[in-house]
Amino acid sequence: MFVKWLSVITQKEITNKTIIKDACKSEEIFMAVSTLAQHGEDKYLREAYLRRQDEIYFHNKTMYELSEYKRQAEQEKFRAEQEKFRAEQAEAEIEKLRQQIAALQAN
Repeated sequence: MFVKWLSVITQKEITNKTIIKDACKSEEIFMAVSTLAQHGEDKYLREAYLRRQDEIYFHNKTMYELSEYKRQAEQEKFRAEQEKFRAEQAEAEIEKLRQQIAALQAN
């Protein structure tokens, strides 16, 4: 049984593939090969799942960074509008004082 199993797991070195077919006719070897094949498939599915998880993580990270950038841009826009409003108020106050000075100089 051990020799048959070795012939299956080292099949690359065997040139006569009928030996492997004959070895796989044994139920125990066939079950072992099936289990190995399923394990290999599970490994590929797990790797695909992990890749997808990575894709989701990086997508969410990108979206967060983009939303953070937008939030900062909105804050900067708000600050600029506040500064513009303050500048307009200061300009109006300066104009009012100029008029008062002109009125006092006229008297």
